[in-house]
Amino acid sequence: MLDNTFQQPKPAKHLQTVLQPGHIVMFRFPVRLTDDPPKIRPCLVLDVVRRGGEQFAVLAYNTKVQTNANCGHEVAVSGETMLKVLKQRKSTRFVGARRITVSLDHHGFACNRDGTPILSALVDPSVEWMHAVRARIHAMADIRKERREARARRRKPKQLSLS
Repeated sequence: MLDNTFQQPKPAKHLQTVLQPGHIVMFRFPVRLTDDPPKIRPCLVLDVVRRGGEQFAVLAYNTKVQTNANCGHEVAVSGETMLKVLKQRKSTRFVGARRITVSLDHHGFACNRDGTPILSALVDPSVEWMHAVRARIHAMADIRKERREARARRRKPKQLSLS
C-alpha cells in the first residue's frame, strides 16, 4: 500500500555552516491569535547563535503592511533586484520587533529546488541598517539583564522563623 503522509523536508545539512546574519530565508513564521497554519514567508536572519552545542537562527518577520503590531527594529528593503528575489512589487521590510529564535533543524524552513531555504542576502545600504538594528536589540537585552541583576542584588534574603 502507498503511504500518502506528507513529510516536511529537512533543511539542507550545510545550513549550519553557511547561514549568517543578512541572509533571507523562507520560513513558516507563526502568526498570533489565529488557527491558520503558518504561512511561508521570507524572513531575515538577524543572528545565528550557539546554545548548548546547537545552533539557532534569530529570524525577523517580513511584511508590507504598516500597523502598530508590525513596527519596531525595522530593516527596509527596496531595489528592483531584491524585490524580484522576494517576488514582491513594492518595498517591504523585516520587523525585528517580531522575531523568533529557531533551531537550524526546525521543520519550518521551506527549501527551494536547490534544497536550501536561503533565497538571497541583503545588500548595502540594508546591511548597514540591519547591523544597527542588531546592535539596538543586543543593547536592549544587555540593559534588561543589568536591571534584573540589580533587582536581585537589592533583594534582601528572607529570614525563616523556626516558631
